[in-house]
Amino acid sequence: MAAETMLHALPISLMLGLTAIVFSLFNSIQPDPYMDEIFHVPQAQNYCSGNFSHWNNKITTLPGLYIVSYILSRVQDYAPFVSRFLDDDQRCSTAFLRFGNVIFMLLNFWLLYEISFMINVREMEVAIKAKYAKNDGKRKKKEAVKVSKQMAEEQAEAKITIRIHSFANAFVLVFFPILYFFTFLYYTDQGSTATVLLTYWFSLQENHINASLTGAVAVCFRQTNIIWVAFIGGASLLKEIEEELPDLSDGMMHFVKTVFHTLSQRVSSILQKAIPYAFIGILFCIFIIKNNGIVVGDRSSHQACLNIPQIFYFTGFTMACSFPLFVSTSAFKIVYYKVKELTKSKIKLFITIFCIFIGVIVISRFTYVHEYLLADNRHYTFYLWRKIFQRHWSVKYLCMPCYFYGASLIYHHLSARNSGYFIILLLLCTTMVTVPQKLLEFRYFIIPYLLIRLHFQLPSYFSLAMEFILYGLINGTTILLFLYKPFYWENESGIQRFMW
Repeated sequence: MAAETMLHALPISLMLGLTAIVFSLFNSIQPDPYMDEIFHVPQAQNYCSGNFSHWNNKITTLPGLYIVSYILSRVQDYAPFVSRFLDDDQRCSTAFLRFGNVIFMLLNFWLLYEISFMINVREMEVAIKAKYAKNDGKRKKKEAVKVSKQMAEEQAEAKITIRIHSFANAFVLVFFPILYFFTFLYYTDQGSTATVLLTYWFSLQENHINASLTGAVAVCFRQTNIIWVAFIGGASLLKEIEEELPDLSDGMMHFVKTVFHTLSQRVSSILQKAIPYAFIGILFCIFIIKNNGIVVGDRSSHQACLNIPQIFYFTGFTMACSFPLFVSTSAFKIVYYKVKELTKSKIKLFITIFCIFIGVIVISRFTYVHEYLLADNRHYTFYLWRKIFQRHWSVKYLCMPCYFYGASLIYHHLSARNSGYFIILLLLCTTMVTVPQKLLEFRYFIIPYLLIRLHFQLPSYFSLAMEFILYGLINGTTILLFLYKPFYWENESGIQRFMW
């Protein structure tokens, strides 16, 4: 136990030390609100001073972030050391508001660890029980007691192993570059991610009342989180009936009949799980009707559209961020066997070519480009679009086989431990979150990426080490560029900085 504690203490100390240094640099080099902070910070300061009627119409999300900042500001009265740590006595200063994201980051680290452990330990328990259940009926009573003890010991040892492995997994994921960068600016990303993960954690514990409450808070951080509340509710219901469901290849009518039969047999337990999430859904529908839409404030730059290629961009994004996991012997084997299958099966080859052809048509007909993407050279997506996608008209089509390959790898890693129904639910919700967005913005990919990544099998320690190095290089580059490579616009005063 002492060795395990020491093993945990060293990475946590490293994480806290690095975060404290970067936080200090951000607040000394860029002490004033930057980019969207010019809207968020004054709004939060109004809340901190008790002015809850003020609202800046440029803000498009609900006030969850500002309410949390107000609560933290009350804590500040009883913990003056926080102000001394920030070297600022101003109530709800920019530094204080940003510090709230550091708290959310630590909460996210714990939640990633717990969720990773819970997902993996359940799979382990099922596997060990199945292993010892093979000859269960043939054992004598005395032998059965001995075997039961052996099973318990094996499970206990496996839990320790999974805990250590899940801790390493969470330690890497907490440095996920886009999320880690926005720890140091007063944005909604850390809080939004924390509330969604907390909702999922409660759901995995079968505490659906608390899950629905934290789900409501998640929606107050970002309205699109209602989709993740629906995903979490759907996943909890799926777990209830999944064993009874037939294979999709058995036909749609058989599937529908089985679902209705299963639901009718378990009405009580299903309602107990469904009602809390349904209640949040009803409240959200009322909000949309009253608000006349999902966006609050200025809607001119946040109009929904059917930007289907967003799911392709997300696939490429996931491949890039999970590069150390995908580039392995198994990944090359997948490519080899996929190509071998295609060469042997004319039907599969035809389906693959047809899917790529449909993808090309989708890119041609449903690609939308936000004006911010073309005009704002402070964001990396501006350069990605300009240097790659706009270099030649054919580039966006030539990427299609890469998207197809990436989708195959993602499906392969998910199907290694999840049912087809769960994968469909997860990918459907990912599509619903990304596709309506006109703007290519990596921040929208944070939650779906983390949820998909958590449901992969635990990577090897070597893969985690490579992933940590990759994240470190990206974080180091983006943070150094933001802090030490400012630039100026000719038609506007003030410093501009590169950022996600």
